[in-house]
Amino acid sequence: MRKVVFQSFEEARKFAQTLKISNQTDWRINVKSGKFPDDIPRDPPSVYKKDWKGWGDWLRAGKKPERESTFLTFEEAREFSNLLNLKNNKEWRKYCSSGIKPENIPSNPESVYKTKGWKGFGDWLGTGIGSKLSFLPFEESRKYVHTLQLSGKEEWVKYCKSNKRLLEIPASPDRTFKKVWKGWGDWLGTGIIANKNLEFLPFDEAREFVHSLDLKNQKEWSQYVKSGNKPTNIPSTPTNTYKDQWKGLGDWLGTGRKANKNLEFLPFDEAREFVNSLKLKGQSDWNTFCKSGNKSDNIPTAPNSTYNKKGWTNWGDWLGTGIIATKDREYLPFNEAREFVQGLKLKSDPEWRIYRKSGELPPNIPSNPNRTYKNHGWKNMGDWLGTGIIATKDREYMKFDEARQLVRELAKKYKIKNLRDWIEFSKSENRPKGIPSAPWWVYRKKHTKIKKLA
Repeated sequence: MRKVVFQSFEEARKFAQTLKISNQTDWRINVKSGKFPDDIPRDPPSVYKKDWKGWGDWLRAGKKPERESTFLTFEEAREFSNLLNLKNNKEWRKYCSSGIKPENIPSNPESVYKTKGWKGFGDWLGTGIGSKLSFLPFEESRKYVHTLQLSGKEEWVKYCKSNKRLLEIPASPDRTFKKVWKGWGDWLGTGIIANKNLEFLPFDEAREFVHSLDLKNQKEWSQYVKSGNKPTNIPSTPTNTYKDQWKGLGDWLGTGRKANKNLEFLPFDEAREFVNSLKLKGQSDWNTFCKSGNKSDNIPTAPNSTYNKKGWTNWGDWLGTGIIATKDREYLPFNEAREFVQGLKLKSDPEWRIYRKSGELPPNIPSNPNRTYKNHGWKNMGDWLGTGIIATKDREYMKFDEARQLVRELAKKYKIKNLRDWIEFSKSENRPKGIPSAPWWVYRKKHTKIKKLA
């Protein structure tokens, strides 16, 4: 990337003053305009540290800063600003940096008129936004809103953001008219009432109505609730509305189905025998079967919970596959397992990984022996496979000073002059076992800098 050369401080400052801006905020707006010269720094205080004298000097050198005595009174200045038809603070800042603002109007009115009438930019620009407004009474506001014929709260929010809303009408009427508020349906004139304010039929009457719908399950009930056909006096969540009388979805819909907790299931042995006959291959197949609608009510969906301490052992036993979860398996003692593995004549960790994924690994031999036998005989993969190879992290090496002394002697003998020579030497049979092939790693905490070999 080409390095940018900035103009000298004097030249850059001269350019900055041609912008006719008065503060740091306006400077940032100009910087982001996309028309800013590459040779003028965006952050002049950092670039010109030795010459920097402040933003006043940078933007208005030789000029007197704005003085409050030169400004119009607050009322006069506000009247002028109201005529500009600016919508917000951002447009005001852009106007101030345009160079057309009269000198008797301050760029920072919020500071100049802080104690002389300032109420916010909404009042300053005449938008009313952000200032303390006087809203129409609730009845008049609501009457006006009804004429808009908005269909819901979502449309009300869009309307408020469109800048079409009268300033005398609050954007958050539920807060402004909190004491007399009756809901969005009342405010918009749609007549829709929030659930918490609805009056529902007594439980028996509501249930009788729902029975007439002939719905079969939870899914069909949910679809009906969303269809728009449900009367307002029937609750969408009857479990909450009729909490003390609720007996289950089967009772509510009239299907007679009971909740699992109220069902009577087959004894474990009978249920397992039936499930074994299905020839399902795994828990995923079981879940699919339960959702299919073909499962009898006297067979539980969660057998591991239903038959806990009543015969349950594992999913392999329940489905008849014989597969046992890893955490529930019983493995051979370490010495016996190692003896079996060494008989496989595997040469490395990668070969072990391929073997354990082949499907030939006996269930009483763990796929992660380093975890299973962590405190029961495990040393390393070389010991497990019988190769004798020890992982670098598990090897025992000579102390740094001793190793370095020996390597220097080897460097002279085998003419090892650089890292490339060392790597080649490390691969040969000439490197002693107590010397690591990667000393910068092995001795990284014991010696921060490895010196040249020769």
